[in-house]
Amino acid sequence: MSLLPAGHWYFDSVTQHVLGFHHPLATSLRLVKEDTLFDSVEPVLRLILDVAKEAGSANSEVCSLKDSLTSLLTRQGKFLSAMDVCQSMIADDITRKDHRHERVRLNMNRLGYLYLAQRSYDGAEKMSLEVLSLALSDRGSGHPQPCAILTCERLGILYKVKSDYERSERCFRQAVDWFSKKFTVDDTDVMVYLYKNLLSLLEEILVLQERWDGVDRLHKDFPGFALGDVLYP
Repeated sequence: MSLLPAGHWYFDSVTQHVLGFHHPLATSLRLVKEDTLFDSVEPVLRLILDVAKEAGSANSEVCSLKDSLTSLLTRQGKFLSAMDVCQSMIADDITRKDHRHERVRLNMNRLGYLYLAQRSYDGAEKMSLEVLSLALSDRGSGHPQPCAILTCERLGILYKVKSDYERSERCFRQAVDWFSKKFTVDDTDVMVYLYKNLLSLLEEILVLQERWDGVDRLHKDFPGFALGDVLYP
């Protein structure tokens, strides 16, 4: 399914599910041309979200719409708007569940990324450290959750951007250690992809510090990985 039909199908199906097949907005979306709809994805999605909230739709449906809107705004580079929606999701989840709930941590991690994308480094660091503390509070560092690994990696990237290479190295090493304890790398291609990227980020920091002995040791410790390329910044 190409992008335009996929977008059209998504909004059409969500609207019918939330409002019903015969609602005027659902009827309009069935009649509108796909390219016209896609040019107006954000306002249409906001409209569906507003109607869903007014209709008293289930929290899961509203949350799903907010999640989609946050992703869309992030891809569009509208980081401040994305932060507003993300913060509202965090507030909703804390009210309905608890501030320690996994979804709260994931959205806080997402908010940390939005701070980083705007080069608001202090905000990104504060948010990431808070997420890491929450992620480790349940079972400790001996049983790291995926959110803790992701947050530790993000902190490493943040410190690299700030040229704090020592702290960046510590974060990447911790993320590598937790990853190896939590997952079996041979499980899936995705695991190999993520693990290689962590190792490549660690190698990059060692190179920036001209720690050539550390680079050699990394290659000896992980001979099965062709290091040298960071798969995402």
